[in-house]
Amino acid sequence: MATTAETQGTKSTPPEGDEDAMPQPHLDMLPEELVSNIAHRLDYDDITSLRLVCRTLEARSFHDFATEYFSAKGFIISTESLKVLCAIANNKRLRSYLHSIYIVTALFSDSALNCPSGCRCSWKPAVRQAEAYRTYINDQKQLKDTGEDKRMLAEAFQQLTKVTGLFIADRPHHGECIEGAMTYGIQKIGRRTARSPLHSPNIDKKNKEYSRWCAHVWKILCQSVSESGMSTITRFGTYADKAPDGLSVSHEFKLGPKTIIGMTKALQNLRSLKLSVRGISLIQKDGRRDAQANLAVISKFAGTMRAAPLEDVTLSYDMTPASRFIHLALMRSLDLSELTKLSVDGVYMAASSLVTVLSALTSIVDLQLSWTNLTKGNWVPVMQAIQKLEDLQHLHLMWLQEAGRKVYFLAQRDTDPDEGWFDDGEAGFDANEDDEQDDDLPDLEPAPGYQPPAAFKAKSFSVDAPLAPEEEEEDFEAPGYEGQLERGYYICLKGSDQLAKYLPIFIKEYNLGENLDHHDHDLPLPPGMPFPGMGGPGGGPGAAAGQAALNAVMNSIFGGGPPPPHGTGPPPVPGHGGGGAAGAGGGGRAHGHGGNHGAGGGHGPPPLPGVVTMGGGPGYQMMMGSMAMPMPPFPAGNGAGAGGPPPPPQPAGPANGGANAGAAAAGAQADAGAADDFDTYFDTELEDGEEVS
Repeated sequence: MATTAETQGTKSTPPEGDEDAMPQPHLDMLPEELVSNIAHRLDYDDITSLRLVCRTLEARSFHDFATEYFSAKGFIISTESLKVLCAIANNKRLRSYLHSIYIVTALFSDSALNCPSGCRCSWKPAVRQAEAYRTYINDQKQLKDTGEDKRMLAEAFQQLTKVTGLFIADRPHHGECIEGAMTYGIQKIGRRTARSPLHSPNIDKKNKEYSRWCAHVWKILCQSVSESGMSTITRFGTYADKAPDGLSVSHEFKLGPKTIIGMTKALQNLRSLKLSVRGISLIQKDGRRDAQANLAVISKFAGTMRAAPLEDVTLSYDMTPASRFIHLALMRSLDLSELTKLSVDGVYMAASSLVTVLSALTSIVDLQLSWTNLTKGNWVPVMQAIQKLEDLQHLHLMWLQEAGRKVYFLAQRDTDPDEGWFDDGEAGFDANEDDEQDDDLPDLEPAPGYQPPAAFKAKSFSVDAPLAPEEEEEDFEAPGYEGQLERGYYICLKGSDQLAKYLPIFIKEYNLGENLDHHDHDLPLPPGMPFPGMGGPGGGPGAAAGQAALNAVMNSIFGGGPPPPHGTGPPPVPGHGGGGAAGAGGGGRAHGHGGNHGAGGGHGPPPLPGVVTMGGGPGYQMMMGSMAMPMPPFPAGNGAGAGGPPPPPQPAGPANGGANAGAAAAGAQADAGAADDFDTYFDTELEDGEEVS
C-alpha cells in the first residue's frame, strides 16, 4: 500500500524545480462538444492535421468534418469523379451525411482541343496538357457509348438513402455549386490540362455539341433515378448558366414510359422545383409547330410531379414566344394548392393567361416576376389579381415589359432640360485657383476711436425636421441604377402593409417607357419617327381633339427635315390608318395626325413643299426627292384611309410615359385567352433559327 501511495504521490508531484507547474491537459479527453467546436473553426488543412493526431480525435471530429465537406457535393461525368460518388455511397459512415448532389455538365470537347480560331484563344496547351485533355475526351466518350455513366449513377443512388436534393448544374463558378458544394476533380483536371472543363467549348452556334451533351446528362440522371428506386428527393431541378442551355420540350422533356413511372415515385415527396427551360426547340410536324404533341410531352413530364406537395417553384425561360405556352402547360399540370413561393423569369405571357395562373395561387406567400413580357393586354388586371392574393407577404416585380416596352409602376419625374448644360461658373470652386490672390481685399481694421462692430445675431427661424426613413418617398429603382429617373422599375414589397399601400398606387400610376426591342437588336429609329412615348393619339373619332395641335407641332419637329431643293415627289401613298391620303372612311376628312393637312381634318399647318406625308403613321413626314425611301406604316389614328384596310385597334393604356388614364378599362381589351393563343401561335411558320426535332 505504501508503494502504491508513493507511486500515486510521485505522479501528482510537479517536476523538480517547477513547483508551480500544472498537470498538462489531454486534448483527447475533452468532451466531444468542445472538440467539435474546435474543429468547426479550423480550415481545411488544420482540420486534416487534427484528424491525423489520433483515432480518438478523428472519431470526435468526424461529425463536423463530414457535415462540412460531404453534405453537398458536385460530380462530373468522368470515371474518376463517379468513382468518388460510388465510394461515398459504399461508405457506411459517410453516405448518411450526403444530402445534396450536383451533376455538373462539364464537357471535354474535340473542338476545344482543335481550336477553329487558329489558336487565337487564350488556351494554348503544351503537348503533355493536350494529351491529358485527350484522355478525358476519350473517357467521356467511352462512358457514354457503354452506358457506364448511367450504371454508376444508379448504383450510387441505390445506397444514398439520405439524399434530398438532386440537381444538374451548368458551369458553376470555379467548380463551386449552390450550397458551397465543390465539384470533385476540377482542380486536378486544371493542373493536368491548364484548362477548366467548366469553360464552354469554343464552338459555332450551329454546332449543337454542348446542347446534345446536356441532354444526355439529363437523360441518364432521370433514368438512373428511376432505376434506383429512391423516393427521398424533396428538391430537384436544373441550374443553367445561360438560358439557351436549358431543358427543351423536343429533347429533355421526352422520357420513356418506365422512366416516367420511376420518376413519379422518386418525386412523390418533392417540395422545391427549379427548372431552366428553352422554348426555341419545339416538336414540329410538316414545317409547323405541333400543338398537340408539345402539350402531350409537357403534360407527361409535369405529371411526374403532379402528386408532389410543391411549396417552392422557380421557372426560368429564354424570353421566346414559345415560353408562354410551355409555362402555361407546366402550371396547369402541377398541383399549386400548397405553393407558397413562385419565381418566374424570362417568359412571354398574355395578360389573361397570367391572371389565370395567379388566380390559382391560393396559398402564395412569396411571388417574383422578372423579365416578364406581356404580349397581349396590360398589367392592370394582373396587378388587380395580385391584390386578391390574401396570403401574399413578399412581392418582386423586376424589369417587366409590355409588348417590348419597359413597364413603370410609378409616374416618372420631369427632368430639367438645362440640367448638365451649365457649370458652377464664378460661384464654383476651381481646384487650380490660388487661395491668395493679388486682388484680395486686406483685412479691415476699425478706425481710431471706434469700437469694433458687434457680432451679428441671426434671427431665429424654424425648419422642417428631416423625414424619417419610413416617410421618405420610395422610387423603387433597380440596384446599381439609382438616380437614373426610372421609378417603379424594380419593385420589392414586404409585408401586408406595404402591399396594401403601394399596389393601388402602382395601378394608378402604371405607365410605359422605351421600347427595348430597338436596343436589343440595335435597330435605329426610322428618320422622322418619334421616339417611344412621344407619339400621341390620332385625331380620328374618339381621340383627344386637344392633342391635334401638339401632334402637328411634333410632326414638324420629328419630320424628315427641310424640303428637297427640287422635285415634288410621287403622289401620296394610300392611307393605312388614321389620316390617310384620301381619308374618306375615317369619320372625317384626313383625320389623324398624319394626314396631308396636318392633324385633324383640314386643321393645322399644311405640309412642307416637296414633302409627302403618309397616312397611318404617327405623323412623321417622308422626304421625296430624287430617291424614294419606302417607310413601313405605323397605325396610330382611328380613321381608315380610302385605299387601305381598316387599322388594328388602338392599344389602351398610356403611350407617352405619363400616368395611366384609361388603364382600368383597358383590362378587358383584346386578349383572346390561352387556348386561342395556343392555336394561333402553333398555326404559324417556324421562326428563323428555330430547331427542328
